[in-house]
Order: sequence, then C-alpha cells, then structure tokens
Amino acid sequence: MIIIPFFNGEEGSALVCTEIIATIGIPFNEEAVNEKVTYSLKYGIRSFRFNLAKCSSEEELEYFEKIIRNLTQNKSMQHCKIMLDLPFPGRKTRISFVDNHFTYDFESGETVTITGEKNKFRDFNTKVIFVDNENICRSVSTGQKLIYSDGDCVLSVLEVDDEQDCVIAKVSNTIKMYTKKSLSYNYVAKELNGQQYIDLVNRVKPSSVAFSFVTDLSDLLTCRNGILDKDIEIISKIETADSIKNADEIASSSNLMLGRGDLLLNSEICRLYEYQSEISKTAKRRSKKLYIATGILTSLRRQPIPTPAEMIDLYNIISCRPDAIILNAEIFIGENVEAAVKLIRDTAAQI
Repeated sequence: MIIIPFFNGEEGSALVCTEIIATIGIPFNEEAVNEKVTYSLKYGIRSFRFNLAKCSSEEELEYFEKIIRNLTQNKSMQHCKIMLDLPFPGRKTRISFVDNHFTYDFESGETVTITGEKNKFRDFNTKVIFVDNENICRSVSTGQKLIYSDGDCVLSVLEVDDEQDCVIAKVSNTIKMYTKKSLSYNYVAKELNGQQYIDLVNRVKPSSVAFSFVTDLSDLLTCRNGILDKDIEIISKIETADSIKNADEIASSSNLMLGRGDLLLNSEICRLYEYQSEISKTAKRRSKKLYIATGILTSLRRQPIPTPAEMIDLYNIISCRPDAIILNAEIFIGENVEAAVKLIRDTAAQI
C-alpha cells in the first residue's frame, strides 16, 4: 500500500505514516471494478473502500459481495485491505426518476415536483424527482434549500403541498441529474433494518467497517454489537453537527472518519476547517485512528493539475496527521491517479 512517512516537527517525535485508500463506488460491472483495482495497485495503493451507500436492493448487495469475494481471491490482492462503508445507522436521501430513467436534464429556473410517493405517482405538470423519504413534506419547509449531490445544484422550495404529498421547488442551474445521487436538507434517515449489512460484514470479513452518520455512542454500539469478528476495525463517520458534538464519546469506542462532504451539508459550512482540526485533536487525545475523506484533489478527475485551493487543503489535511486519506471514486476513473499519489507524497515531504 502507499504509506507516506513524515515527522511532526517536534523534538523526539515518532515517525507518522499516512495511507492512501481508493474508493470503489457502486459497481456497474465486475470488469470495471477489476480495472480500477488493477490501476490502483499499479501505483502502490493496496487499501480499498467499498461504498455501499447506493446499494438499495438485496440483489445489488449480493452482486457487490460477489465482486469483493472474487477480488480477495486474486493473488495480487493477498496483502490488500478492504473497508466496507455502510449506509447504517443513518443514510442520505437518494433520488430516482419516472420509468427508471438513469438521468434527467433540468434547466435553470425550471420548476420541479419532489415526492416520496412513487407508488402513488400522478401526472404532475412538471418533471418529477422521486426521493426515498415518504415524509419529505414534513421534513422541509418553504424557502428551504435542498442540495443535490455534493453541491452541484440547489433546489429552492417554493411550496409544500401536504394534500398532494409533494414539494414544489425551483432549480438553481442547468444540470443533468443522476439517479441514486443524494439530496441533502439537514435530514438523515435512520436505517431501522441494518441486519443485512451486518450479515454482509460477517460473511465477507473485511479489514474494517465504516458506519455512516453515527451521531452518538448509542448509535455506534447498536451497529457494532452484531459483528462477530472482533478483529475487524470499527470506524465511525463524523458527518453532522451532532457527530461533532459527541465525537469524544464516539471515539471512546471506535476510530474516526471525517466525512467532509456530508459534514459540509449538515453543519455550519464556515466552520469546516475548525471541525477538521477539532476531530484531529479528538482522535489524538483518544489514541484513535483518523481517516479524512471527500473533496481531496477532485479536479484531477478531469485535469492534470489541481487548483491552488486544493493544494492548500491538502497541506492542511496532512498537517492533521491522519492515518489515512481517502480519495473519491471519480479520481480512479480518470488518468491522474499517479499525479494524485505524487502530490500527496511530495506535500507530506514538505511538512
């Protein structure tokens, strides 16, 4: 695996190492996953995060499990580590479209209907976005902004129609939206039936498990109690204002992952750097591992050189001394994985 060594600059300090972890998103086919893993191995990355957030059916989970099993049986993966990132105990709202369309185009200023009542679909006069939250009308209010994906578009609520069980909203900019992308509005759904994910963990036996939207210690204990192999590393994702508030008690029983993308959407946006620094200190105080994820060198998916802001961000991340940096799945679709690894290594050498 890629291990980046650096000193913390203090006299008598020990050598600290940061690992690079590649994210594997929802697999459309096994060949694409194998290609992505092979590409990562070429550059020394031997830790892989499988993000199950968009797996919405038992069939998809079974397919994901098959791919992971086939990968782990490959000789080149013998010394690799697998992390399962589960949408449990909390999950984001996900969208879909009429007739199972994969994408839908929206124009700036266009009015759309958002509803959680897919089985009661009516012929609305606007394009329809389905959400997997049947209580969407009770979850939002007029004037509220709903954020598509990681901020690619904002849907401003114009009207909440309780009688029709729908929300009317205006699109901020022209965009192509994709099914299973997220819609954020300071609402995290509690996944009441997480047994299917725990069963998957017990069958696959990954190196580590990351639990999403852990807000307090009781959330964490509920999740980890069903895991049979006590050698599996437990990681709590810090993604909301409540998670930040309760981070110290959460860290008493697990390692921490700072999920910066969702934290940005579910807390005070201007305090993100403060939160990152605070969680870093909490992990050190509790002698727990720290993982930092989301938004790291993301421009490399489409261009060979990162932005100045990304390089400053990378410097600040490495200054937090994380045990691992998790790179988004999109980076591994492009041709700049080598550039990302080199930038992280060279930046670490400057600190």
